[in-house]
Amino acid sequence: MKRLKIIGMTLAILILPLAVSAASFEIAAGAWYVNPDGDLAYSPNGASTSLDLEDRFGFDSEWEPVIRAKIEPAELFGIYLKATPMGFDSTEDNSFEFAFGDTVFFGDDVIDSEFFLNIYDAALYLSTPFIETGPTGGIDLDVGVGARVVHIDTEVERIPLDDDIVEGDVLEENPDETVTYPMIFAALEMQPTDMISVELEGWGMAISNDQVYSFSGMLKFIPGGGPFMINAGYRADFLNIEKSGLNLDADFTGPFAEVGLRF
Repeated sequence: MKRLKIIGMTLAILILPLAVSAASFEIAAGAWYVNPDGDLAYSPNGASTSLDLEDRFGFDSEWEPVIRAKIEPAELFGIYLKATPMGFDSTEDNSFEFAFGDTVFFGDDVIDSEFFLNIYDAALYLSTPFIETGPTGGIDLDVGVGARVVHIDTEVERIPLDDDIVEGDVLEENPDETVTYPMIFAALEMQPTDMISVELEGWGMAISNDQVYSFSGMLKFIPGGGPFMINAGYRADFLNIEKSGLNLDADFTGPFAEVGLRF
């Protein structure tokens, strides 16, 4: 909850000065039922084991918060900000020996694992005016460039089963990395009526051995054509990141729902 408050306050500080005089403004908050699927490895000084996020760590689908805002100070360009903090934790009976960092965990250990993946997106985009396709409908295309900040914080720890074990003897690894990627952004919005809108969105970049992609589709319901909106959709993020021996090759997918305002 503390992370969410900090993110919300940061977005508010960034967007309020622009939103006051913006030609159009949209803000939404919701939850993403995200399923982690892939591998995590940590080997700063040598070979390690690739560990499955679901089968080995025991991470399962979780509801995670999403906050986003789109501000268009003028009709032809806009600013898009989005924050997606994620956290998974599990306590599992280990069934095989593996290396994580410089630590070896044994088959009879009980392992406590935490994995935090915080994603922050920002883009500056050009926006085409709505192309009219009927009495009320239209199509809007946004294309731009931006950046994605990915913060990975992992802790893998053996839970002591012997009361005589002191804290210094506890086996644990805690890699913490932050990586920033330039991104290409594109979004297509189709509004057949004043109360219904369909939006497709994509972010992507491949640099060296790293690939970072995000895609989503969303249906917006705008009661009475007013400022309030109720949205639902599906999002898929694909991350292949290598940084300082930390290797994440995983997909994060699932449905989401949100409520918001647009002016």
